[in-house]
Amino acid sequence: MAEEEKEAVDEKVAPKPHKHWLLKLFIAIFAGIIALFLLTIFLLPYIIPLISYPEIQIDLAPKLKNLPDELFPDKSVSAKYTISREGDIYNVDANGMLLGWPFTAKAAFDYNLKWLGVDAKGNFSMRLNGSKLAMKGYFRASLPGEWQADIEVEPIRISEEDAYLASLLAKMKDPNIRKMNFDGTFSLTGHVEQTRKMPIPKWSIGGRLKNLDISMLASGDQPMRMENIRTSFGAAGIAEHSDISPMFVHVDLIEYGRKGDKNGYVLTNGFASIRATETAFLVTEAGGEFAGGNIRLYSFFLDAKKLNAGVTMFIDGVDAGEILGHVKSFHGEATGGMRGKIPISLSDGRVSIGECYLHTMPGEKGKFKLYDPAPITDNLQLAGQSKSDCDNVAKALANLDYTLLKLDLKPAGDGRSTLSLVIEGTAANSKVAVPVYLGVNFTGPVDELLDYGQKGLQSYKQLQERMKNNE
Repeated sequence: MAEEEKEAVDEKVAPKPHKHWLLKLFIAIFAGIIALFLLTIFLLPYIIPLISYPEIQIDLAPKLKNLPDELFPDKSVSAKYTISREGDIYNVDANGMLLGWPFTAKAAFDYNLKWLGVDAKGNFSMRLNGSKLAMKGYFRASLPGEWQADIEVEPIRISEEDAYLASLLAKMKDPNIRKMNFDGTFSLTGHVEQTRKMPIPKWSIGGRLKNLDISMLASGDQPMRMENIRTSFGAAGIAEHSDISPMFVHVDLIEYGRKGDKNGYVLTNGFASIRATETAFLVTEAGGEFAGGNIRLYSFFLDAKKLNAGVTMFIDGVDAGEILGHVKSFHGEATGGMRGKIPISLSDGRVSIGECYLHTMPGEKGKFKLYDPAPITDNLQLAGQSKSDCDNVAKALANLDYTLLKLDLKPAGDGRSTLSLVIEGTAANSKVAVPVYLGVNFTGPVDELLDYGQKGLQSYKQLQERMKNNE
């Protein structure tokens, strides 16, 4: 009886054989994992350079959908790379295609293994082949979920001689622009980071453009040049959401259409304050000095894709001779300052002028000399004036001291406009002060009444059509 009870107790105390087997298996697996982890840590520096890495292929089209296909038909990045080791430093050499242009890149980094992560830091550089455009930077990554990078494009000279910029210029160049040259300096800085507290990338970018000179020759031999353009730009955001900083543009000189004896247009000390939105540019103020006076434009939107805009140009103190020099029926000279406003619209890439007026201030005096009175006297004869009256008007306008000079333009719905010229003063050639009051109207398409460079601006139409095709 005692022996049976002893056997029963031994059965209760002794562990079952399968429990020993499970415990030993768990210990073996855990020990194997630890050994593999330690072996990996030890061998990883020697394994990394021996691995054959697959080619990187990244499709950026969803991110860069606003870039025109005509300029960037290939919106992807591809690269082949190798990794080598020198002491504790790993070197990466890569080459591939960035938005359809070949590039080479280098990076050097070291790393420290941490529990549940790797802390790596290093620097990198990239250059577009055949171009001076290059950038360098620094990065640091901590797994999981923490990394940051800084990039910099040091001030470099940009011109049409640069292979990459020349390629872009050839793609975007309007057929009406026969020749273009530019020269300037460009620089850029940027920062991007992501942390475990902020799992969405946060970024910022800023750049500067200065000493940029541009000259071009449009169809019809319309020359244009700009000197010393300078501006800075910047943006910051989280992921795809961005806040673009205001951009202030300055230019010393803008000259358009000046050739031989043609007046053209010359603007000095030009400026513009611009804010970019998702669909358009908001120009809060723009202007400059023009023909002894100044012009200003305020608060208008420019739709860059459809090339639509509407704005009123305010003119103050501009030389009367410069203004009249763009009236096709005027052949002479004038002094004095004029002021007024000119509504301008850009619709479907075509520039048009709305109802506007320019006049001298009451009490201000100036000289008015007409060399060829035929356009005015012929108009007066058609209105019923006698030839003798027209001859007297021609003599008076040959040398006139005016007290009022006024121009009005009223467009009509049928495509024709009426340009009114009003002059009050006295004939300077007469021994006796002869008062003169002249009011004459010219009717026709605005392009036939005024020389305002519309032909040279037709390139906007072709550019707008090409941009529409990319939508």
